[in-house]
Amino acid sequence: MNPLKPIINHQPLAVLSMILGLRIADLGITYLVTPDLGMEWNPLVSQFNLPWAGLLLSQGLLVTAIFYGYLTYQRRVQLPVKTPGLNLLGFTLRYFNGDEPDWRRRMFFIPDRAYLRAHLAFLGFIITVSAIKVSLFAILHNLLILVEYNAYLDFVLRFGHHYVLTVLLVIIATSAMLFFITEFLAYRANGLDKVGG
Repeated sequence: MNPLKPIINHQPLAVLSMILGLRIADLGITYLVTPDLGMEWNPLVSQFNLPWAGLLLSQGLLVTAIFYGYLTYQRRVQLPVKTPGLNLLGFTLRYFNGDEPDWRRRMFFIPDRAYLRAHLAFLGFIITVSAIKVSLFAILHNLLILVEYNAYLDFVLRFGHHYVLTVLLVIIATSAMLFFITEFLAYRANGLDKVGG
């Protein structure tokens, strides 16, 4: 068993297909809700008045970045934490900063390649998982608007962008938590959670 086998365990083509399918579904429902993009919440569209061509180009670039993030996460080869006997919090604190006990040295720690790879794996995981969650949220949001679910429409009109920002922050935070839980499980699978292991 490979202890670094990630939760997102599918072949790259399957993950790419899922990301593309979600983005296409979101764009299709967006077209049904707001064909002129007048109600689109995407900041590129709302701030820069991008037409559909610009939105499609930005979505293509986004899918490329997400897939690259997924591949970066898949290519990680080892855990950067070697200290035995850590709990989840201790593991998380050492994941990026190593075993340096002094907080001042941890703050000004110059990472080596292993820690740079750890950062890239973290960002790749966050980008991939967050993109999937954001796509699902956008599809649900647009469907509720499309069917004119009045309670939801009132809620969105009342809280607007604060609501979207809160959802995005929750998505990113839960994706980060999922990353560290996944990596900690790999750490435990290596037997490093036991002192002297």
